[in-house]
Amino acid sequence: MAEPSAHATSKRIRTIEWVLSLLLVVCLLRLFARIIGWPLVGDASLMHYTVFLISHGNAPYRELQEINMPGTYFVDWAVIRTLGAGAVAWHIFDIALILSTFIATLVMTLPYDWFAGVFAASLFGMIHARDGITQSGQRDLTIAVAMLLSYALVFLAFRSGRRLPVFCSGILASFAILVKPVAIPIAIGILLMSIRELKKRRTPIKVHFILWGAGFLIPLCITAAFLAEWHSTGAFFDMMQGLVRYHASLGRLGYGTLLAHLTSQTLPLIVGALVLVPVSLNLFKNWEYSALLFGSLAGAFSYFVQGKGYSYQRYPFEIFTLLLVALLLTDALQKAHWPRIVAGLTILYGCFVLAPVSAAKALAYDGTQDDFGQMLRQDLGSLGGPALDRRVQCLDTFAGCLRVLYEMRLVQSTGLMYDEFLFNPEKDGVVAASRERFLTQIHQNPPSVFIVTDQVYPNGNPNLDKTSEWPLLAEELHKNYFVFVERSPAKMQAWEGKPFHPSAYRIYVHK
Repeated sequence: MAEPSAHATSKRIRTIEWVLSLLLVVCLLRLFARIIGWPLVGDASLMHYTVFLISHGNAPYRELQEINMPGTYFVDWAVIRTLGAGAVAWHIFDIALILSTFIATLVMTLPYDWFAGVFAASLFGMIHARDGITQSGQRDLTIAVAMLLSYALVFLAFRSGRRLPVFCSGILASFAILVKPVAIPIAIGILLMSIRELKKRRTPIKVHFILWGAGFLIPLCITAAFLAEWHSTGAFFDMMQGLVRYHASLGRLGYGTLLAHLTSQTLPLIVGALVLVPVSLNLFKNWEYSALLFGSLAGAFSYFVQGKGYSYQRYPFEIFTLLLVALLLTDALQKAHWPRIVAGLTILYGCFVLAPVSAAKALAYDGTQDDFGQMLRQDLGSLGGPALDRRVQCLDTFAGCLRVLYEMRLVQSTGLMYDEFLFNPEKDGVVAASRERFLTQIHQNPPSVFIVTDQVYPNGNPNLDKTSEWPLLAEELHKNYFVFVERSPAKMQAWEGKPFHPSAYRIYVHK
């Protein structure tokens, strides 16, 4: 029997790609429908609360003891002003980020095989949903999408000869860095790789460099104006040297653990692509493949630099790696014998194992279970609710106290956002300075209510008596406040990973 022609084989592969694409997109749309109904929790609620405090006159960095970059505030402010301040608006933004990965990946893969773009973006979206309710709209997700679009725009510029995409690429790269500086290596990657390609083509690099650099300067100028407007420039750089460095030193994992976490979702796909390296090396003569490899390695570097192994910190690595892997797999599908078999099996693993398992885990999360938030809202309501504005203070990092204040639209008494800077070991005078600043603020505006959660960031044992780590504050609470109530939610919370016990809290009321 004669073997099928190459044309017939290619047609069969295209049909399979269409079917798999349809399955992946339908699965992702089902997740989108679920994501919309999730609550606003995790880091997103903290960023929203920070923007809320700034909008109520609290100067960033100078009055607020905050460690996030201005780009983070710009994102939240833009979402709040355009879509709204609630959970649905934020999850629409989160979905828009995932849809943006489809735009970027399809721009990149259309000259090769469009299915690679659909495959990579779909899996990335499902892995992100699998990471949990608390990871919606994460900063590293914004970085990953902004940098992917930045690379896609440069690819488009080289293919079309247009210059505007280069300018826009610089804007996006700069914006990503202003969300988190860990994006710097990824941004350097697209600039260096494009300059290298221009030299290879014997094309002048001056115009390209100027256009990209001009775009890069725009977000920096906006940020400088923002800091100047709030008279916070000096405070911002002090924060970078003090609080950020201290925070970065906490809860760091070993390199072996970090590596295991980095590839925990994508390892089988990466292995499948590595097996194909002997038949794929020629692809890297194409500068676009090399640029994606650089982006993947730079994303891994940014993950290791952060050193905490959080799932969302993998996003820059994951999206560039998934796209590169997808391109290698779809190329191998066009080859004969074992490369096609390896590529086919790896793609099937992604579509029928990784995708449905990720979707099932995401669909199992229950955003309605929130005993911590319900109890605290009720307790604060009984203590005066709106009357507590500027008279309530959280001692918490991310257990949920600030989230509840945001939901109730209550401004704190002080600018302290995270108590990790009060109850962790001293280093370089950071904790001493934070304590002095906090004491000054509570004496200037004594809170009527203190809320102390048992969370001890980054990895201490839960402890409602953590204030004893700072005897001066413990004495202040004992002398001037009484314990109003202690709550310890009993129901497990299924918001991410395995179900967990919510934090307990204790409320102190001024005598």
